[in-house]
Amino acid sequence: IAVMGSPKVDHILKLGRNRQKIVKHGIPLEWRTKIKGKKVILFNVSISGILQNSKYAMEKIRYVLSRFENREDVVLWWRPHPLVEATLKSMRPAMYGEYMEIKNAFLSGGKGIFDETGDPGIAVAVADAYVGEASSSLIHYFGVLGKPVFFIDWKMTEEWSEDERASTFFYDCYFEDNFVWFVPNSELGYYYLCKLDLESGELSLVEELPGKFNNRPEEGTHAGIIKINESIVLAPYKLSDIYIYHLNTKQAIKIPLARDMRPTDTQAFEYKGKAFLRPFNYPVVIELDIGTGYCIYHEIPEPERMMGNLEDLYGRGSVVNGNSFYFPTRHRNVIWKFDLDTRTFLERKIEDGKTGYSFLDAVGNNFWMGSDKTLEIVCWNEETGSMKRWHDFPEDFGGKEKAFLAILESKEGMIAVPRKADMAVEINLYSPMAKKYSIQDSFVEGAKLSAFYNHSINYLIAKKYQDQIVALTTYNNSLVLYDCITGKSVVHPIRFRDADRRSLENRKMDKEFQSAGTPNSYMESKRWSVSVFINYIADGGYHYYQTARNCYKSAAESLDGNCGKNLHCFIKDELK
Repeated sequence: IAVMGSPKVDHILKLGRNRQKIVKHGIPLEWRTKIKGKKVILFNVSISGILQNSKYAMEKIRYVLSRFENREDVVLWWRPHPLVEATLKSMRPAMYGEYMEIKNAFLSGGKGIFDETGDPGIAVAVADAYVGEASSSLIHYFGVLGKPVFFIDWKMTEEWSEDERASTFFYDCYFEDNFVWFVPNSELGYYYLCKLDLESGELSLVEELPGKFNNRPEEGTHAGIIKINESIVLAPYKLSDIYIYHLNTKQAIKIPLARDMRPTDTQAFEYKGKAFLRPFNYPVVIELDIGTGYCIYHEIPEPERMMGNLEDLYGRGSVVNGNSFYFPTRHRNVIWKFDLDTRTFLERKIEDGKTGYSFLDAVGNNFWMGSDKTLEIVCWNEETGSMKRWHDFPEDFGGKEKAFLAILESKEGMIAVPRKADMAVEINLYSPMAKKYSIQDSFVEGAKLSAFYNHSINYLIAKKYQDQIVALTTYNNSLVLYDCITGKSVVHPIRFRDADRRSLENRKMDKEFQSAGTPNSYMESKRWSVSVFINYIADGGYHYYQTARNCYKSAAESLDGNCGKNLHCFIKDELK
């Protein structure tokens, strides 16, 4: 058997080379007028696709067509199989009526192209991209021309909204010049230093941080962030390195941690120009010299290492008070005091404690703390050793375990910001009862705007900045700014600007577009939807034409458009 090539491929390649001529002379004037100056996307519908997905097919077709409505930058070229109507009329008469309704509405709209011609090659040559089934032979025609294809999921008729796609959040931040600075968590796969204006709520991409990152917490990311002089330090979450970015030189370095440590829930703080990583699941306080990259591991004395559980030894809340760093243990009634000048530890036992502590804050000599295991808030005075408890909460309080994220000073007392509780509460030294308190009035605490916002806890961070409590709510990924003096609040949704979001989406799709199977394909999902693909094509993001063509050439012999010539030469050689 001698491989000569494919006459069909030769035909497609020839049409591709003559695209301009076809646009000028090979299609109707009406079609030519519609596509002038616009990108063209072919939507292919097969008989088998409709019949095998009869439960979803009509709704799916309506959905795809709706993605092109009100767009002036792209044209939909709809090419169903020529026998779709006849097949539906004879085999699925109920579907036939609905299909004809969809078709007639599309034709009456007058913006798209409905192609019932016999040769699909013209559509393949003219179109810039393909949307349709993965089983169609047309995808390989697009492949040999190096054009992108987008595989639909027949069952999927919903997608993330533009607001949801623009939404982001973060696990830590720092404040400077009335901006909150952070590296957003994002499935887009890029690290950007961002800032959000606390007055206007506008989010800006400041600069991209160099390096390769997942930026997905389940796979490991850098969650903590501080700024020391002109350097950004990112603390690891399920990763084994600290990331340092020098703003003045635009250079970055990753500092590997000893013993392949992979800290979780790690944040950092600065003291006298050094970075310190608070402990959580490892019994060490890590000190980092950002100039040399040298780390010192200050091991916490023995008791916590004997707990036999490296998941959550220490509380997520900690505080620097003067020249000392205080952090709680989760399984014993102990607060560790780490002297930042002498680098020594002192164990401070809390008498009559019951469960260990998960978070704390300090106001003078008073340390406020609470546990994830019980519904109780404690105030302990380091100087006198006295302790006061609050365990009476409002009757309608919901969420007894892991109730609070942090406790912060307010005008007349302390505010406990909810983690899984359905309300914030105020604690006052002169009242035995914790009172319901509102740090915002824009939504119901504990609720979620939609199923998109599915985080299991209600607030991701809560910090004090000047006279404000700044808290990130997962109701809809917004920043709540509560003024402790006036009692007023502002809620800023954390959203990329439209142009930034679209640019990041295009970059992500461009980066991920090639798969192992078909080198120029992408599979539909709620996040990476038909709408995102249309934007990508409309913005001219795709540039893999030659790469995709080369992949097809390497995967199959003689797909070079010379089938006839090869056959002619073969016969001549055989006749000699």
